[in-house]
Amino acid sequence: MHGWSGSITAGGSIVQATQTINTYNTGISLVRSVPKAPWLNTSDRTILDFNSTYGSISQPNTPTIETSIYHGDAEQDKYLSQNFYLLGQAIIDHNSTQGLNLQQVYGGGLGYTVFKYPNQQLNITLTVDYTKQEFLIASSNKNLVGNTIGETYFYKFTPGMIWNESFYVMPEWNDMNAYSGNLTTGLVIPMFHKLGFSIQVIDSYLNDPMPGFDRNSLQINAGITYSLG
Repeated sequence: MHGWSGSITAGGSIVQATQTINTYNTGISLVRSVPKAPWLNTSDRTILDFNSTYGSISQPNTPTIETSIYHGDAEQDKYLSQNFYLLGQAIIDHNSTQGLNLQQVYGGGLGYTVFKYPNQQLNITLTVDYTKQEFLIASSNKNLVGNTIGETYFYKFTPGMIWNESFYVMPEWNDMNAYSGNLTTGLVIPMFHKLGFSIQVIDSYLNDPMPGFDRNSLQINAGITYSLG
């Protein structure tokens, strides 16, 4: 339970007029490396991430329109050397704007730390995965086997600002049309002690959404961040 670092973010907006509009977003990003000292070689690492966006628009005599999006992932790494590591991962996604009730991804593979410095780090990963997609209409559900190809990067600026970026693409072997991908990038600007202002861009692409839904889902979120560790 010790040695965790990361951040917790929350933001939102409320409009009360002819239309009532509520929007909320949350984010949790946690990393635990063993040993914790950045100048020592990592032996084990645990990564947990979760973000969500919920919004609703309502007005008299009109059906309420709701938007619900969330993404979560967990990764456990075991380093074999200074740069190479084994990893296991689980990813969940729900996106009402793509007709996606739930996408579950489970897999494992190899990772490589391209470089590691106190102010920046770059990792690339390749895994073999099982993916289960559940849509609003059950006839569109799919069971898939494929790869996840990804990279993560962070950079700490001198004033204390932190930029995080992650990207992955998932080609599927048994259905070449069912590929998907995700890009998340954000900047945290310190304000007071452990509190900061954050802005984040999340772009999620699903090539096989429900008929009538867009393939791409783009979010731009801002909020207040509390830094841990």
